[in-house]
Amino acid sequence: MKRILLTLAICLCGIAMFAQKTFSSENFTTETVDEFGDKTGEIKVGIIAKGYFSNSATTNSCAKFMISFKKKSSWYDLYEYCNNHASKDEFYTTFEGVATGEIVKATYFVPTAFLNLCRENDTIKVKLKDASEYGSTSAVFKLFHCKAFYQSYIKTFGTVEQKKYLLYDSYVNLYNIPLDPYDKFPPLDNPCIGFWKKSRFLNDYINFSGKFKNGDNLSVNCNEVKIDGEIVKREDKTFYSVDFNDFMSKFHTGAIIEVFHKDKNISEIFEVSSEEYEMVTNFFNH
Repeated sequence: MKRILLTLAICLCGIAMFAQKTFSSENFTTETVDEFGDKTGEIKVGIIAKGYFSNSATTNSCAKFMISFKKKSSWYDLYEYCNNHASKDEFYTTFEGVATGEIVKATYFVPTAFLNLCRENDTIKVKLKDASEYGSTSAVFKLFHCKAFYQSYIKTFGTVEQKKYLLYDSYVNLYNIPLDPYDKFPPLDNPCIGFWKKSRFLNDYINFSGKFKNGDNLSVNCNEVKIDGEIVKREDKTFYSVDFNDFMSKFHTGAIIEVFHKDKNISEIFEVSSEEYEMVTNFFNH
């Protein structure tokens, strides 16, 4: 009987030890190097963690997870079996603050909301799930000392400035909601005013894109535009477009631009900051 009880105790202990998972993470700040191994002068801050991944071939195998931030970019990588080759799969990733319970989601980049999560939570749980319809890979990690990582980020890059515009070679987009500075491709649904510079075939012009709150496209359902309550002249009577010169004559710092849906009960509002005004005017002057 004693042997049976001893055997059961050993089995239960073994099961408990097998079920227990050990997580670890380290913060880092480093200078990047080029393909020749020479330092570039560009700083990268991040977190590297050890956890577990599973797929159709393995369960709870060793995995590494690395988050990286540069001044103008962010990304994360999964290393299966704790090797040195990052997975090429895409993942739906969830960060959960242990203290606040707040959740931040990511797919292609690490959003600035993750930094805010680090500011309020010293420990963050991470879950990855394969974004492919046929993929089975999942992974779990815990990030520790996240508040220290946040302070390291601020010391290296300063506070995060969220802007409401994107500047390109031939056009500028103004949005009415803040953009994540690490997102190179904002959602197409975001309401947007596009300022386009004269080209070979077109003069300077303004267009509207994105969606109204009811899901209708601005470009198709826009029926009227007002700046500070004054209607902007139309350029085309068939397809809605504003008169460029009239729009720009009313455009100024602090201007309230209202883009109306054709039923007049829905609108999108843009408030022009001094930075946005100077950026647009300088864009057309150079």
